[in-house]
Amino acid sequence: AIMAEAYMMDPADKIRISGEWLGVYIVQQVFGKLTDEHVLQVLDDYNKVTSEIKNKKAYLRTMLYNVVFCLGASTRNETLSDPNF
Repeated sequence: AIMAEAYMMDPADKIRISGEWLGVYIVQQVFGKLTDEHVLQVLDDYNKVTSEIKNKKAYLRTMLYNVVFCLGASTRNETLSDPNF
């Protein structure tokens, strides 16, 4: 529902991600790169949070946005540190 909401918005509008206002078109492009692996990582990370999350929707929106960058970096780092690479 969080991703659908972003896709339903006017691309010229702004949306808040991690405390910053970004163009909706940027968020739509990033959400378009999400894979099943990304979503599973977000769910796994979300379930590990031990503190209270006051705005779950905003928290998940930020996690979905950031996972595209973090998971890709994590995979590249693992590949580069592999001695067989």
